[in-house]
Amino acid sequence: AKSLEWGNDLVKILHLGTDHEPCPLCAPFEGKVLSLTGKTRGYMTVSEAEALGLHHVNCDHAMELAPENITEEEKEIEPDEDNIKYEQKRK
Repeated sequence: AKSLEWGNDLVKILHLGTDHEPCPLCAPFEGKVLSLTGKTRGYMTVSEAEALGLHHVNCDHAMELAPENITEEEKEIEPDEDNIKYEQKRK
């Protein structure tokens, strides 16, 4: 990822779809900041989010470089029942 090449571990999740709401699997991650590698403490990793459903088949979310001033709201992620069921199916 270019972010890592530039020395940035944090990315923000964006919804590229303009014609509909995000699916229940992705909704908890929309607008949130994740760590690419896990080196930045206090952030869920992209891999952990993907295990809970982010970037599923036909997902229309992308990642961009995280802003310098990250709010607590952008850090807090609360997966819901749909995410837990998705993770359990993958195991």
